[in-house]
Amino acid sequence: ATVGPSLSSLGDGKYLLFFGCNQGSSGISGYMSVSLNGSTPTDADACFGTGGSSSSVMRGLAVTLNSGGSNKVVAKYKSNGLGAAFFANRWLFALRYANVR
Repeated sequence: ATVGPSLSSLGDGKYLLFFGCNQGSSGISGYMSVSLNGSTPTDADACFGTGGSSSSVMRGLAVTLNSGGSNKVVAKYKSNGLGAAFFANRWLFALRYANVR
């Protein structure tokens, strides 16, 4: 599966994650989501484009990272059917707004 971009060595804390891409496909939907410290991304947290179109998509999530000061966020991608979706101009950034208490 396609992965990246990624952020590593993030300190523990509360973050706003923003991510997006240009997405397109032929008759299927494509999803971009994030893996937090190796977790499996969920469709509920994804940004996605519907089949047969090309569009720019983005998503923002509030998350808490608490893995001993060595957190990693990785963008991951998938399609929901037979065929291929494309993901171009992929981006990811994190804004820390609080410490974990």
